[in-house]
Amino acid sequence: MSIQNPETPFGPREVPKPFFENKWVQLIIAMIGMIMIANLQYAWTLFVPEVVKGLNSTKAAVQMGFSLFIAFESWGQPIAGYFMDRYSPRALLTVAALMIGIGWAGMGLVKSLGALYFLYSMAGVGAALIYSGSIASGVRWFEASKRGMASGLVAAAFGSGAALFIPFIAIILKKQGYNSAFVTTGVIQGIIALIATQFMRFPAKPKTSSSSTAKAQVSASQRDFTTVEMFKTAHFWIIYLMFLFICTGGMIVTAQTKPFGTEAGIAASIIVTAATINTIANGTGRIIWGMISDKLGRY
Repeated sequence: MSIQNPETPFGPREVPKPFFENKWVQLIIAMIGMIMIANLQYAWTLFVPEVVKGLNSTKAAVQMGFSLFIAFESWGQPIAGYFMDRYSPRALLTVAALMIGIGWAGMGLVKSLGALYFLYSMAGVGAALIYSGSIASGVRWFEASKRGMASGLVAAAFGSGAALFIPFIAIILKKQGYNSAFVTTGVIQGIIALIATQFMRFPAKPKTSSSSTAKAQVSASQRDFTTVEMFKTAHFWIIYLMFLFICTGGMIVTAQTKPFGTEAGIAASIIVTAATINTIANGTGRIIWGMISDKLGRY
């Protein structure tokens, strides 16, 4: 894709688009953004026993922080999507990168549950923005074809991204404690996410024709629904309930893997391996089923 430069004295010439406006580059950028928020959800379980000891608290009280994170990450996404459509995605994603970096790293410095709740909730809001922006970017760049593959790859980066960090986190937890693990990974994630978000773009909206012929070619199944119209469809509520039931069970397992394994007397190395394999399988399934949906259809 190219643009015309009207200022050339020898007539218009083609100026190549920046490399990062290529759809495959944008897909990779979206995946990087998702990898940088994966730890916030999928590596949390490794920290729970250590945080319980460090704050002299109970598992239930500490896990309330995870519940708040999930609430802000989940319910923040509709709001994030609304603003993404109306304002600069880069500005919002820049703020989000700072929120996840400060929120996650800051939990290694807190001395109270209240501060832990606040920072984890902040990270949840940042994760909602990055998740929403990354999925939207991946799907929009591949709107015409391979939409399932694109959404599957971006979602897989979130599901499997923590696998890159879990062994690293386990080593820091063992040698330096949870404080260093939070701060180190928080700074790394925040910086990489901040850099990636500076290059994320949404594709330009195609020009629409006002002719009656063009309008007649758009079927009811292809048109965009308003939010209110969406809420009135059975399809939305079926999909919503499916996600709710799947995520409820999945989040319980995700948050409790290490506490359960520790109380069951399972070796720490086995717990880390199980958590790593779980995230890899989580991401792999998203890619496979996304690609299959391109072939067989969403139904």
